[in-house]
Amino acid sequence: MRWWVSGAVLLALLVGGAGGYAVATRDEPAEPGRTTFADPAPVAADHPRLPVQLYEPDPDDDPLEPGIPLEQVRLTALNAKGQPSRYSVSVPIPKEWDDSFDGASRWTFTKEGNASMSYGMRLDIIAGEEETMDRAISIRQAQLRSADAQGNLRDVEFSAQDDSGFTVTFVEDGYRRVSMELFIPDADGNAFAAIAVYGRERDLSGIEDLVSLVDANITTIQRP
Repeated sequence: MRWWVSGAVLLALLVGGAGGYAVATRDEPAEPGRTTFADPAPVAADHPRLPVQLYEPDPDDDPLEPGIPLEQVRLTALNAKGQPSRYSVSVPIPKEWDDSFDGASRWTFTKEGNASMSYGMRLDIIAGEEETMDRAISIRQAQLRSADAQGNLRDVEFSAQDDSGFTVTFVEDGYRRVSMELFIPDADGNAFAAIAVYGRERDLSGIEDLVSLVDANITTIQRP
């Protein structure tokens, strides 16, 4: 059973994940010139009373919209000698997006001209590791938790998990982020590929749509 969460639900999660603060007050001696409790009083910059958690403003690139044009492509991982391996996928990717390849098994797709903290898609071929789906998901979640513990990410929170993937929200370099991560099995039920579509709160509906289309149209290929 595939997992999908509506943009509205995820937005509520993101807003809730930002947290809140309760403000306590205490009686203080009256100051000259203060006639009522409601009169404003300056707060010293070196002794703030209100804890404030600030995030970097999102890039103002247009949001990722549902229904963007896609094209089916074949991607093949390379072996240790830099030659095509046994493992490939046929997968729909957004037309006219830039792509980068790490020379082994990872592709990243982004829209030309967008800021780095806008939205994108990542695909890893993990076939050959012979990890069960549960194990592959657990490994990925452990990586994210470790990044949080080491300070590379903050506020990592998982939601909407089932046997094929999960949604995660986090803060990266001060930016609020959301990622929907999907794992594709091979014929034996082991994890073959891992896909992530990530972005800002405003990209949620497009993220969900793109993940759904990839899930419905990806095919795993394993040569003898």
